[in-house]
Amino acid sequence: MQRYLFVYGSLRGPARNRFARALHHGSIFVGAARVKAKKYQIGGYAAMVTADGSSVDGELYRLRDPENQLDSLDEYEGPAYRRAIVKATTKTGKRIRCWSYLYRFRLKRSPYPPQLHEHPLSENSVPHKQT
Repeated sequence: MQRYLFVYGSLRGPARNRFARALHHGSIFVGAARVKAKKYQIGGYAAMVTADGSSVDGELYRLRDPENQLDSLDEYEGPAYRRAIVKATTKTGKRIRCWSYLYRFRLKRSPYPPQLHEHPLSENSVPHKQT
């Protein structure tokens, strides 16, 4: 099973919820990374969809117990997100295949610029997060 995870929203450091704390304590921080995707703000949470020509900055972790950690994170992310393999590029240029959570619903509008990410973009289901 793939041992790397790219995070870009509420799971990034500093840990703000119990799932992020569990991730940070049970993983090795690899470093800052970037994936080809677009990031949206939906219902107060970040949502990412793959897209060429855009990139999303985040953090890359090496999971110590991927099966159990990913099961827990699947629960946290809920039905609005799906776990998928993406390619992350580290600051040194190394490309690493890793898991990440992608928004699974179709978005109705274009993403706002990063400074305006506080505005919701879709009337689709709001992701369910546990804290």
